Amino acid sequence: MEWTGTDNFVEIFNGLQKLYKASKLKISTCYRFRLAAVNEYGQSDYSGISCFSTSGSSPSQPAPPVLKEAFVTKLHLEWELRPNDDNYTLQMEDEKTHHGFLSVYNGKDTSYTCSQLLHKTNYKFRLSR
Repeated sequence: MEWTGTDNFVEIFNGLQKLYKASKLKISTCYRFRLAAVNEYGQSDYSGISCFSTSGSSPSQPAPPVLKEAFVTKLHLEWELRPNDDNYTLQMEDEKTHHGFLSVYNGKDTSYTCSQLLHKTNYKFRLSR
């Protein structure tokens, strides 16, 4: 597999795997790739050129979730809708379990109700996109 930003291709992978993850790429840059297959009989011609672009800078950290309503064994949390976020992951930490933060919700909604919680227990939450 080769890539280039100009007409000069550079080999970046040669092996038996059918998957390769290109790393150390520049943000907001278009890369052109082509591929050749190799077996015991030799090498094929190169494929047509495929163009892929890296995205811009990584998104900013979302604001933390806020408590909308508290019940005896449930907490209803909400967070800000951001236009470029497709998906949210809400994680909860229960210090009594010593498991650290565990995911409790993953999806597009901007609210979640955590249920089956223990009465008079502190929980910490964090949100990522």
